[in-house]
Amino acid sequence: MQGNRAKIRRASSVIVTRGANDSRVYLARRAPQLRFFGGYWAFVGGGVAPEDATIADRLETSAGPEDPAFAVAAVRELLEELGLDLGTPPLTAADRDALRRDLLNESFAFPDPPRLEGVLSQNLLQPIVRLLTPAYHPIRFDTQFYRLDWSRAELPEPSIWPGELVDGAWREPAEWLDLWRRGEILIAPPVLFILHSAVAFGWDEGLHRLLELEEELGGGRIHVIFCNPAAQLLPVRTPTIPPATHTNVYLVGSDPAYLVDPASPYEDEQDRLISALERSWESGLVPQRRLRAILLTHHHPDHIGAVERCRSHFSVPVWAHAATAAELHGKIAIDRLLGDGDVLPLGVGPDGRAGWELEVILTPGHAAGHLCFFERRYGSLLAGDMISTLSSILVRTSDGDMTEYVRSLQRIAALPVQIVYPAHGPADARGAAVLNDQLEHRRSRESAILAAIERGAHDFDTVVQMVYQDVPEAMHRFAAQSVEAVCAKLAREGRIRLTGSEIGPLGGPTATPE
Repeated sequence: MQGNRAKIRRASSVIVTRGANDSRVYLARRAPQLRFFGGYWAFVGGGVAPEDATIADRLETSAGPEDPAFAVAAVRELLEELGLDLGTPPLTAADRDALRRDLLNESFAFPDPPRLEGVLSQNLLQPIVRLLTPAYHPIRFDTQFYRLDWSRAELPEPSIWPGELVDGAWREPAEWLDLWRRGEILIAPPVLFILHSAVAFGWDEGLHRLLELEEELGGGRIHVIFCNPAAQLLPVRTPTIPPATHTNVYLVGSDPAYLVDPASPYEDEQDRLISALERSWESGLVPQRRLRAILLTHHHPDHIGAVERCRSHFSVPVWAHAATAAELHGKIAIDRLLGDGDVLPLGVGPDGRAGWELEVILTPGHAAGHLCFFERRYGSLLAGDMISTLSSILVRTSDGDMTEYVRSLQRIAALPVQIVYPAHGPADARGAAVLNDQLEHRRSRESAILAAIERGAHDFDTVVQMVYQDVPEAMHRFAAQSVEAVCAKLAREGRIRLTGSEIGPLGGPTATPE
């Protein structure tokens, strides 16, 4: 139990295209350690700083219908990240580098407003679309996308200095997508759709069509998110445990394809999910798909709400582990039992190669029949509730087991994972590192709980008060359930005494180990 949802932040992103007769676009690779899309290739840009808004208030030239602070941030980020100065008159190379160095060192020595007036009056930054990061994400950005014609602005070649970016290159949109389909690079999800639009319609028409996407998402359409070519993420609103508000539904494979955890019990959300899935059958970023079955990671209510609706609508069976089938008996019929080591075909991959497969991995602990699904071509782990990128996973003694959970977490951490797709929160491209971080968190919590017991904590609530001071009080009832699971593990290992909810150190006053 950790983590809080962030407020929505404003940001600018710049699509730097080479010129009228050259359709190449510039992308930069973000440093792997960054929390937001670390390791991904993306357009340059960043958050709107308070200083950007201050400068915008002093501008005399209008930036158009959007807030001029977005434009100021875009100009600043171009200089900071690529060394491109849009201000007029242009700076000398030495002055430009000195200003860029100050920006990278977070010394906000930005040009006076008069140097920015020409940027807006000449419309060098063409506003394209404004998109809001979906609500399932812990870091949300209200992002204004601009297009910059590099040749029209008469700029030097972009350059990358060490910092938030580690590499950059000009390539045709189709080249970027081919690299992505082969699994050689990761591209940030909104960038993928912009590149795909440019390939399908050309830059001018493709960017114009993005306005339709802006309207549809503003009207409630479910975001369709690709991080790699293996899995399409569709976050749906569910009655789940805070800080999560959504459960991730996944569509993996091509022909056949599988739908993992259709989750929402809400009719309006189910309508949006089905609409998004029907669009997903068409060829686009990945090949045309044919749905074969619904796969369940486990039986918990926030993972199964739309199962029957999707089964009926798409006329497909439902597959799950035997323990999940037992839990759902009389509620949801399971048509095929999946076991550890089963292999499901995925058809021809987006890279054009056959032999693409999905492995079934039994990972008990959070629930007895919990399954993960792993595909090796792109290193994608559909982890269900083994991991959350919003908080730690709750393990209850009522239907879970902390010993088994830790053992299962260790097992999947040993896989050649490139990207983890959790049930709650965004995908994490740090691969096994995110799983090992959770193992370390579990070890740290266990040590803290054991120390609290040795200092005299005699029940679960007391342990929560002593150990979970970093967790909001509203979450303490869930923390108490987690403490109970840890204490049951410690008692089985002979490290504490446990009777009911009474706990104590070995040799202490509590009577009998569990």
